[in-house]
Amino acid sequence: MSLVLKDRVLETSTTVGTADFVLGGAVTGYQAFITVGDGATVPYTIQNNNADGTLQGEWEVGQGTYHLSGNYVSRDLVYESSNSNNKVNFSAGTKTIFLDLPSELISTVAITGSYNDLTNKPTLGTAAALNAGVANGV
Repeated sequence: MSLVLKDRVLETSTTVGTADFVLGGAVTGYQAFITVGDGATVPYTIQNNNADGTLQGEWEVGQGTYHLSGNYVSRDLVYESSNSNNKVNFSAGTKTIFLDLPSELISTVAITGSYNDLTNKPTLGTAAALNAGVANGV
């Protein structure tokens, strides 16, 4: 399935080690991962928290797949982490996991330089397109 982004998706997880992240429910005021749909590819950030809610220092930014059965996010690809950009061996504690737009994904579009690489791109009316061209010196 294609990459799915949604706003304000944040859940907790108590997963330890390098296992996939079993989700524990949305934090109040946020959406649950179920909003992305089963099998969706999702960019995520996860961080371990101290008991008082402050950040503990273990974190990982990657890309995974949301699985409805089992309510978990697999750890398919790690972009960056507190473990030299490898899967973090998370210690006990409550973690927060959320949808993110990692710089690695933004740079993919920037490198190709093609507007056609974007999905769900907006369309411009003729007047707006002409004005954009004039504004950009085209």
